[in-house]
Amino acid sequence: MQKPVDTDVDPVVTKSLSVPLLISTLILTFSLVWAIYDEVYVMRPWKNFQSDFIELYSSFLTRLKPRQAAAEAEVKESPEYQALQQDLEAAEELAAQRVKEIDTVVRRGVTPRLLAARLSFQILKSEIDAITYQIETETSESAKQSLQKDIDEIKARVVEVDLASEDGSGEVETVEMKFEALQAEFLRLQERRVALQAERAKVLEPASEIRAERDALLADRLAGLTAQQVDGLVNRMENFNIDIKQIHLNDIDWVDRCESCHLGIREPITINAEDVGGRAEFVSHPSLDLLRIHDPEQFGCSTCHNGNGRATRSVVKGHGRHKFWLWPLWHKENMQAGCHQCHAREVITEQADVLNKGRTLFLNKGCWGCHRFEGFDRESDELAAVRQQMKILDDRRNANLKEQRESIAAGDVVEDMEEADALYARADLLSLRNAKLDAEYDALKVEEKSLVLETRKFGPNLKEIKVKLRKEWIPVWLTNPHEFRPGTKMPEFRLLEDEVQKISAYLWQNGIEGELASHPPGDPERGKELFGTRGCLGCHSMGEGDAREGGNFAANLTRVGEKTNYDFLVRWINDPSEVTPDPEADADAPHPIPIMPSLRLSIDEVRDVASYLMTRKTDATYEPADYMDDPAMAEEGMALIRHYGCAGCHEIRGLELEGRIGTELTLEGSKPVERLDFALLTHQAEMEGWYNHKGFFERKLKDPAIYDQGKMRVHLEKLRMPNFHLSDDEITALTTFLLGAVDTNLPAHYRYEPEDDRRYIQEGWWIVRRYNCVGCHQISFSGQSALMSVPLYEDPDWQEQLPPQLYTQGARVQPDWLIRFLDNPALHETDIHRNGMRTYLEARMPTFHFSERQVMKLSRFFMARSSQSMTHVDPDLEPLTAQETSLARRLFQSRGAPCLRCHMTGNPSHDRDATAPNFLTASTRLKPDWTYRWMLEPAKIAPGTAMPSELFRKEEDRWVFAGPLPAAFEGYEKDHADLLVRYMFQLTPAELRRLTAAGVQ
Repeated sequence: MQKPVDTDVDPVVTKSLSVPLLISTLILTFSLVWAIYDEVYVMRPWKNFQSDFIELYSSFLTRLKPRQAAAEAEVKESPEYQALQQDLEAAEELAAQRVKEIDTVVRRGVTPRLLAARLSFQILKSEIDAITYQIETETSESAKQSLQKDIDEIKARVVEVDLASEDGSGEVETVEMKFEALQAEFLRLQERRVALQAERAKVLEPASEIRAERDALLADRLAGLTAQQVDGLVNRMENFNIDIKQIHLNDIDWVDRCESCHLGIREPITINAEDVGGRAEFVSHPSLDLLRIHDPEQFGCSTCHNGNGRATRSVVKGHGRHKFWLWPLWHKENMQAGCHQCHAREVITEQADVLNKGRTLFLNKGCWGCHRFEGFDRESDELAAVRQQMKILDDRRNANLKEQRESIAAGDVVEDMEEADALYARADLLSLRNAKLDAEYDALKVEEKSLVLETRKFGPNLKEIKVKLRKEWIPVWLTNPHEFRPGTKMPEFRLLEDEVQKISAYLWQNGIEGELASHPPGDPERGKELFGTRGCLGCHSMGEGDAREGGNFAANLTRVGEKTNYDFLVRWINDPSEVTPDPEADADAPHPIPIMPSLRLSIDEVRDVASYLMTRKTDATYEPADYMDDPAMAEEGMALIRHYGCAGCHEIRGLELEGRIGTELTLEGSKPVERLDFALLTHQAEMEGWYNHKGFFERKLKDPAIYDQGKMRVHLEKLRMPNFHLSDDEITALTTFLLGAVDTNLPAHYRYEPEDDRRYIQEGWWIVRRYNCVGCHQISFSGQSALMSVPLYEDPDWQEQLPPQLYTQGARVQPDWLIRFLDNPALHETDIHRNGMRTYLEARMPTFHFSERQVMKLSRFFMARSSQSMTHVDPDLEPLTAQETSLARRLFQSRGAPCLRCHMTGNPSHDRDATAPNFLTASTRLKPDWTYRWMLEPAKIAPGTAMPSELFRKEEDRWVFAGPLPAAFEGYEKDHADLLVRYMFQLTPAELRRLTAAGVQ
């Protein structure tokens, strides 16, 4: 039974609610405090960042200002600045009187007079305009005529205008004027004011030019900002608004708030962490040049760097380094990965050295032999596309031929002559179409031939293994290439001993049989000298460890005498394109030309070099390898070669059509992390924080077998990727490259995919990298050639023997000459054992056997890099007068300009010690405008050049020779540098002989 309720007990009266109310109050108070704290500090940490930045940056600017003021004062006290300041004051003083007169006339005369005239003129014109509108809208002709009379009356109306005196005296005159006179006066005064302003600018022009030169001198000499500019930054900090700093890219609806914390990114001065209390988040962008061409207002921040640009609640969320964000901020060492998504078509991306190194490693380590990556097998891709196009054309031709035969057959039996003529006409049309298709097909056939020559696999051709290699050396090499040759590009496979034997057996038994011509031995000492000076070290290296010198593009030849034979070396060095005929191949079919070029050595020089290389060996002994002749082992070896993908890098007889065995990596950075096989290390990776693309790539590159750990697998089921023994820097570079291999969602206009001349630059870079042109030449100012690191060329006497720098090659040489030179560097059909241009150089520009396509691409590359056209038209140089020829001759022979001391003349005894080309080649090789600039300031075009600078000095609007001038130059008023350029470009062999006979005077 329910207990009755006592209605007399009132809980409000009988019970206390103070405890619940107190608890509720405390909870509400705590919630309010927490909410305020969370709102101010937790959800808006950027406020503290900005407050700290204001304090730290202001302090830095305060410390910086005195230093900049002192540096500015030092520049202003320099003789050059003082001279310009004095010139400026003199120019301003000279112009001051006339400027004052103009200002008085404009301010007190023309402008007040113009304003008064304009007021009266506009009143009348507004009345006329109003009536004109009525005329335009009126339909009645009589009404229009009446309104026109009203306009005439207005124009005839006389108005009084108070006009200031035009001379600036301040006097005012009252003038009666009609509309047309008022309009004419108004227009005249406008023109008068413009004319006076133009005259004022003209009068001040000398002073303005000097002021600009003075300010440019200050900007050039002063590192950083002026004290006044620093003051401006301090004032900006005092008025700094603490709020969200947001960038919104409207076209892709992208929001970035990164600069809410990273406040120093776009500051006009360089801010280092130590400048702002060690706070790395406040430093300036590491490359202001890069920032200028990637304006954050146009490109944003996280589009390049990843991270969650919208997030502002914490560093972790802003950087996106948590499992809920798919695009975390790149780590500092991999930051350039973001460049690749928009610059994927580039071989070289400016200011992205780590990314470029990763691309170069992917190319030069042969990664593309197993893994397809779009853009890294260009020739093969282009060849496949050309052949596909040829097949399409062939199908169309056959279809046309079939229809043509049918049309003719139908025309032969049809009774209606008109219908028969139509069928025959159709047959003729199809014949014409096929003629056009034949022309297209032939053009593609030519391109196919070039591409066949260009297309080659990464590693050496193993079809000639019997001809060139020592039999018992092969298994030793396959067991561990890095033990025989540390740093080799050939990676180490995890091969069992019997696998090594079986693979060796197949390669040996399927090698082409051939006979090599027998050669007498050469002189090893002479060969050593030639190897060190002809340019071999631009690609190859000699020595190991700290004693190693040379390039790393091709093999280290320290132990080459242990692996090969003398007669093959002679043939290979003499002509790398010569191959042993394959009886199973089409003898007339073109074959790829090796990367190794011909140095056009004489046969005696070839034998000397080969003899020297055969001395490069150790006392190592090699076990007999009779098993390599066992057919059963060879059969099993073929399966192993397929399994390990050897044919991806090497031409192997019987396996010419084998494809790649690795996964395509073009978009590997976009692959979901769940699809990366961490195997049994997944949990460890998650716990240790490397369960991501970066962690996977780095560990896979460090130890390709790592993800086999703990797996119960038979040997052939284990991971096949070999170990390249990469350094930490190489792993970082390759990881950066692979991280950037993403399927970007940025629209096309964000990507760098030029179709103009800039495309030729990237096409050219591919060839430059493929053939290692940078082994001998400096093509970019920031990069050194391999030869420059060779101790021989560190000797000042040998530095002039370095091959020429090619920074501005396109601006320097004529495209037609460059094409001829690349095709035949000897520049002679029979006299080929020499340099065609600089015969004094010991290093030899080799013959690469480029295809026509490659020659044209390289030529376009150099021209495009210097913004030059492939179409060169010789400028009309002013012919030399007899007097000018005599003057130029005297200057050439003077002691102040001993041009012939360094330049070749054609005299063998002189040219042996020359350091510059023959002047006779100037007219067909060089461009006059470049030559003129080169003579004035060669060091600005090619820093470090031996060509002396300051040979000329500026004198008014011309350049004159800075050294002692022959007396005959008295009264010659033309430009001396231009005189010498014209003389060089009109130089004849007879004139050069006359110069050399006379000598220096």
